[in-house]
Amino acid sequence: MLEILVTPSHSLLPTMGCVRLRPKLLCQISLVSSTGSITISPSQGRVFIHQPECAIVVGLDSTIYTISESQGMVEVSTFVQIPSAGGAPRPFSLSVSTEDNTAGSPADFEALRSHIIQFNTGDTVHNFTLTIANDGICEVPNENFIVNITVVSGTQPIFITTHRAHVIVNDMNEPECVPTVSFSSETYVAAESAGSVEVCVILNIPYSFVLEFTINARDIGSATAGVDFVSGKWKTYILPGATDRCINITILNDDIALEENENFAVEIVMASVPTLQQLLKLSLLIVTLLLSHLKRHCTE
Repeated sequence: MLEILVTPSHSLLPTMGCVRLRPKLLCQISLVSSTGSITISPSQGRVFIHQPECAIVVGLDSTIYTISESQGMVEVSTFVQIPSAGGAPRPFSLSVSTEDNTAGSPADFEALRSHIIQFNTGDTVHNFTLTIANDGICEVPNENFIVNITVVSGTQPIFITTHRAHVIVNDMNEPECVPTVSFSSETYVAAESAGSVEVCVILNIPYSFVLEFTINARDIGSATAGVDFVSGKWKTYILPGATDRCINITILNDDIALEENENFAVEIVMASVPTLQQLLKLSLLIVTLLLSHLKRHCTE
């Protein structure tokens, strides 16, 4: 069992205004083992108090900053609240540093290392700029990094209310980053004797996630599934960093001599983005395949 012993060091004398700006020792605490079988290190500590009416209050003006990648930079503000007693604050300085999170420097932003902000007498706000890199890749989910402030100099008590904030780089706010897939062509032409036709799906921009979708071949008019082509649904995907995916659809040779060109439909019936399916805008395009049926013995 541990016991906590509190030993008053001295009584607190009343103060006038902010005469006593340094924190004052309130008491000393000790941890003692009643059985003597526990080693405690350290066994003593100190408790301090301060006068909040005498302290300068500083901080970041937000805990979250959101910026579109194409904006290139975000302005961050640090503020000062003048204490209610003791007059205007004396000069002091803050240090600003960034920290990688899901976004990393230098690929996603320009890092700050011990960037100094000097507050002089009477200053209440200072701004600094964080530079965002446009890497041309739409990250999902949005990436973020961290900015921190610390006090590095000053001659009076300084209390930081908000010392840490997240900067969110909002790729999904960019029009070109709305996930959109479509066929590479609205019409594909294939001879019946070719045996298959290649159909390609394209993505508008490289992404950092796997895009899954399903291609469906079905009757739409004159071509008949099972006679002229093989119908079905094929689940496929576009890998991170890629922008297209192609599949082959089987064409059947029915060996009918006198036959007009026929067609059937190929469509994208489903696509998914992990955790962000609601943001996917899909181009559901009907693709027509023209089957050339001109045989050697059908020249008349």
